[in-house]
Amino acid sequence: MIDPRELMPGDCLLYAPSGVFGRAIAWMTSGGVSHVEVYKGVGVSYASRDGLGTNEYPLRTENLCRVLRSRTALNMGRMGVAFEAMRGQPYDWKGILNTALGGAGDSSPKGNVCSAAATIWYRVAGLVRLFGAEEPEHITPRDFEKSDYFWQVWSE
Repeated sequence: MIDPRELMPGDCLLYAPSGVFGRAIAWMTSGGVSHVEVYKGVGVSYASRDGLGTNEYPLRTENLCRVLRSRTALNMGRMGVAFEAMRGQPYDWKGILNTALGGAGDSSPKGNVCSAAATIWYRVAGLVRLFGAEEPEHITPRDFEKSDYFWQVWSE
């Protein structure tokens, strides 16, 4: 288990699947991860959690399988502003369902999934070209571990 004192603001937290829903996401995306959060610092992460929506949450280490760090300095102030604009938005079950059924991942206008939210926050914080021109709702948790914008600092 990682020592939380080793984490830095902006670290990308990737989680292994838990439960049927998490395993389905990992299977749909051909990866061993099903959830992504952004570490804010002081034991808190920014996330859009299923069933709960977009908010700040206490750091969760259960099922944490990788920690990635940006190769570029991030503007956490700008990320915080973007997060506040999204705080309280519901989890986007419709977008997940559309993606699972082979659709375009057409998200509802006021909902987020974890990877779309994290993509927006990282782009605003300085990783403007993260995932190129791909729309945030088409990004999966697994895409983060394949990105050249991050390097792995911890793995279980």
